[in-house]
Amino acid sequence: MKDKKIMRYATFPRSQRTFNTEVLNLSETGMAFTVPFLDAPQIHETIMVEFTPPDEKSFACYAKVLRVQKITVLESDFFQKDCKVVAVKFEKLSKEQSSLLRNSLQREFKKIHSHFYRQQLWLKLQWHWKFKKIWILSSAIALSLGLAAMIYILK
Repeated sequence: MKDKKIMRYATFPRSQRTFNTEVLNLSETGMAFTVPFLDAPQIHETIMVEFTPPDEKSFACYAKVLRVQKITVLESDFFQKDCKVVAVKFEKLSKEQSSLLRNSLQREFKKIHSHFYRQQLWLKLQWHWKFKKIWILSSAIALSLGLAAMIYILK
């Protein structure tokens, strides 16, 4: 599974089918993902999920369905589709899986935090330069008005 946001789940033994879908949220203890309206698992059902933590290899584990909620997704300006958000809690994660997931999420959080910090610094610099230009422009206008007033008074 190459795309990091795509995951796969199966509802055994109720169905032998697997479903590909998109991850909305991932944490150390669970995840949320969207599913087509009719393919949603049942609350309290145990399902098998396969996903790829950030910058890691994919792995599979069991998860218990905690919440299923209907949403409407806007696919384009003119087309909406009904689907469901499924929230699950991981069950029976091995120590290696837990450690891999925790370390992966920590690395991803640091990357996001670093990117956010750089973005905020860039915005501050942009604001500083805009403020400085406004200050210079307003100073030039004030100086020009003062000079014009002096010339008028001296005439």
